[in-house]
Amino acid sequence: MSEVTSRSVFECFGLTVEVLSDDPRISDLLHGVLPLWRRADDGAQISASFHITRDGIIRSEGQLVGRSDGGLTRTVLAAGSTIREYLALCAPDHIFIHAGVVRAGETAIVIPGRSFTGKTTLVTELVRAGASYYSDEFAVVDRQGLIHPYPRMLTLRADQRTGRSRALVLTPEQEYTPSPVPAGMLVITSYRPGSHWQPNPLSAAEGALAVFDNAVAARSRPAEALGAARQLASGALLLGGPRGEAAPLARLLLEMISGTNR
Repeated sequence: MSEVTSRSVFECFGLTVEVLSDDPRISDLLHGVLPLWRRADDGAQISASFHITRDGIIRSEGQLVGRSDGGLTRTVLAAGSTIREYLALCAPDHIFIHAGVVRAGETAIVIPGRSFTGKTTLVTELVRAGASYYSDEFAVVDRQGLIHPYPRMLTLRADQRTGRSRALVLTPEQEYTPSPVPAGMLVITSYRPGSHWQPNPLSAAEGALAVFDNAVAARSRPAEALGAARQLASGALLLGGPRGEAAPLARLLLEMISGTNR
């Protein structure tokens, strides 16, 4: 195991994580790929320890839990992904749902879905249309059914034509402390080229099932995950169906939720 030259400890969603590294730059850069966090007090009880080397090896409790093919940027991204997965599985008082989230008024629009369903693109257009950014990765639900922000740099995957990614929203933690809100709308959708949005109303059971299917801890904490799913679906406007381009749909969704919030 490589020599440890850097140590940092941070708290996030009720967990205290220690990061050890042989390159101080890794700890310095990790804050850009992790959600809201704060540095832990001296003597805080460690929930998990991660040892990250400059050649891309990531270990926890002596076990290999991740790796990259080397390079500082790839190593930081891989480490961030590994730590975020740990947070999503183990946060004691929250359930993490794969979803995009924006705030509109006093409630949230929640877009459940895993990678490659187009949720980041839709979140981006909702923010451009006037919504407040909460997350493009997870809806973080507490025991009261309220959704907490999960902000980090919002990016789109590389454009197939240009090969470039675009960083669209950056929310510095010291300027971004919105309060948790209930779900006002659940949108079960994915991008289908050429489609025209013709939503189907969903029942509370259908909405809860769609949310539960995207819960990170659905297998390890099924009762809690199902409870969070039911809380999100209860009282929210539930819509489903494939979508076309994100910009017109974003404007329509904001108009719809504005009507329900009156």
